[in-house]
Order: sequence, then C-alpha cells, then structure tokens
Amino acid sequence: MSKRFRFSKHTIEALEAHDPDTPSRETEYSDAECFGLKLRVSKGGRKFFQHRYRYMGRKKCLTIGEFPYVSIQDARRKVHEHKSLLAKDIDPSDQREQRSNDWTFRKFANELYLPHAVQHKKTWKEDQYKLDRQVIPAFGDYRSSSITTRDSSTFLSTQKERTSSTTANHYATLLKGMFNLAVKWGLLEKSPASRLDRFKEKPRRERYLTKEERPRFLNAVEELDNGLSKAAIKILLFTGGRRGEIERTEDIPAEHQEQEV
Repeated sequence: MSKRFRFSKHTIEALEAHDPDTPSRETEYSDAECFGLKLRVSKGGRKFFQHRYRYMGRKKCLTIGEFPYVSIQDARRKVHEHKSLLAKDIDPSDQREQRSNDWTFRKFANELYLPHAVQHKKTWKEDQYKLDRQVIPAFGDYRSSSITTRDSSTFLSTQKERTSSTTANHYATLLKGMFNLAVKWGLLEKSPASRLDRFKEKPRRERYLTKEERPRFLNAVEELDNGLSKAAIKILLFTGGRRGEIERTEDIPAEHQEQEV
C-alpha cells in the first residue's frame, strides 16, 4: 500500500505492524485528505496519529492520540485546530504544554482515569485503593507531564521495600495502564512507565488444609458474625470457585444480603 492514502477505518485497521527486522522503529503514513496528518505504525502494531508542521521555519511534530481511541474525524479536527493557531502565529505545542500543565496527577487520576476504570475494569476498587493509599500521596501534586521514568522507578522500589516484589509489580501494572491511557488521550507525548522492569517474584507457595485442620477451620468460620462472609468462605472451600465470582454478591444491597444467601 502507498504511504499516502485517504485514511479510513477499514484501511487503517488493515495496516500490518512495522517489519520487526528493519532498523527503523515504525512506518509512517500520510492522509491524502488532511495535509500534515500522519499515522505511525509500530513493530507491535500500535497506531498513533501525529501532526507534522512547520513553525518559525522549524519542523515540529505533535502526537494526537492512538487509533482507534482517537477517531480519524477527531484527528483531522485536531489538525485543523492546530492550523488555525498557526495562522495566528501561535505554536500548537505551546498550547499543548500549557494544557498539560493544568493536569496534576491527582486531577488526572480522579477526573479521567477512575471514571474510565469504573466503566471498563472489574477491579477498579483495587485501583482506587492503591491510588488513595500510595500513588496519589506520592505523585498527586506533580504535573502529569513532569513525572519521569526515574520517579516511577523510585516509587516502585519504595513499594517493594515496604511490602513485596509482587505488590510492587501490581503498582507497576497500574502505573503503566494509567500512563498508556494518558498517551492515548493525547495528554502525554510518551509514558514514563513504559520501560519499567518488573521485580523478580518469589515462587508462590500453595498450602492445603489437612484432614485434621479442616474441622478446626470450619469451626472458626462458624464463629464469624457476618453471615455473608461465612457463606462465601464455605462456597470457596467446597466448590473451588474463584474469589471474584463469590465477591459479586457485594452488589446485593446490605439489607438483603442475609436472606439472599
């Protein structure tokens, strides 16, 4: 396919990943309809819209966002906005910088990330807990665009010392997911967490109840005051069900939990 064509959902979806055996990092395509709108395709197959332009004689480039999270129509609209600014002798990258500086990590987490997580992640409550307890206290007042890979790495090392490698890796997964979304939404040029290494985790140790321990364990469960918790533990023990499946009963209103069980 020619590297210059009219962008459409079908043609972009059909583009293959950049050849992994070539020394270049990505393939760049140009939109025949909107001059300056580019699409770069990585070796991993990810596709990002960019606007290439000149300002004061210098070549410049702004990342608009990742396809399909940013539509072709929105990408073209953004390029037209940039051209309107250029016509007024305003560099769009200056506007981007000013807008990025308005977003502290706390604001990004609470106003953009968490609403998205609630809609798309079953484990959003775990994310909220991690953010409230550790991440926002560490990064809350930082400008999102000012957080570096070193900042992220230092934070994760602190979590490893405070808890364990496994927990630190869970925080790494959260940070990577958040910053990737910030890139997709055009808030950041690149993620400061993309090159973070995972800590080596200790092998998990599985422990099973013995015949002698099972009656004692059930007696201890019977002493619990919460009837829902008591029933959930028994279901886990006797069915081998997943914890997440059992915890769906959290959606039952508290006043009905006992009778539902």
